[in-house]
Amino acid sequence: MGLSPIDRVKYALSWYFNKRNALFTKLAPTYFIVRLPSGMRVPIRPNGVDRLTLADVFVGRLYELQAADVKRVLDLGANIGTATLFFAESFPDAEFACVEPSPDNQVALRELIRLNRLRATVFEGAVGTDSGEADLHLGCGADMFSLTPVTPSGERLRVTQFTVPEIMAALGWNDIDLLKIDIEGYEKTLFRGNNAWLSRVRVIVGEAHGHVGYGIDDIRADLAPFGFQVTQKSFNARDGLTIFEARNASV
Repeated sequence: MGLSPIDRVKYALSWYFNKRNALFTKLAPTYFIVRLPSGMRVPIRPNGVDRLTLADVFVGRLYELQAADVKRVLDLGANIGTATLFFAESFPDAEFACVEPSPDNQVALRELIRLNRLRATVFEGAVGTDSGEADLHLGCGADMFSLTPVTPSGERLRVTQFTVPEIMAALGWNDIDLLKIDIEGYEKTLFRGNNAWLSRVRVIVGEAHGHVGYGIDDIRADLAPFGFQVTQKSFNARDGLTIFEARNASV
């Protein structure tokens, strides 16, 4: 990633300082600040997950795409903000809305926004087909929170639920240039219920999760009525994970 020697050490330590080791947990700082080659900075927590997320986005180029005149970006499932930061490098004139339900992730997300002076608004909650509240199922990792879990557990957190039209109204947006979605299976529900807002989205990039029986053919069927052409960027057969890109020429 072109990191400095000091940041390489920090990046490596974040793997070892993880929650599975009680001693390391006591010694570990809240987060390391990793400076990217562009000069942007990312707070990486010592949980063994954040560094992998950063690598997926900036090394694996998970959400890389070509688009012009991107002014409004909605990041659903923002996590600690690595995708938002990636898009901020590509689209420096864009304004961002970041939706994230995990309180711990929200702290890191807000720190990333502050460190890089991004024009971003954080919505502390989950996106849904209806407004109100919902049960967020807590997984074992920092990236495993979902309204549609792989295996329902007893650990849940009551969170605020925002609809996409509510988010747009709060920001005064008439349309969305780029929608990034990684909501751990709930995309199936979101794309199928109260979904008229999709006609106001130009480009979508994100993940579809096989554990809810949602794949590339389902995405195409759900987005086609709104004028989208869907491309599969990659597919992980082991995890049933599809990375896709969808473009709406009518917007």
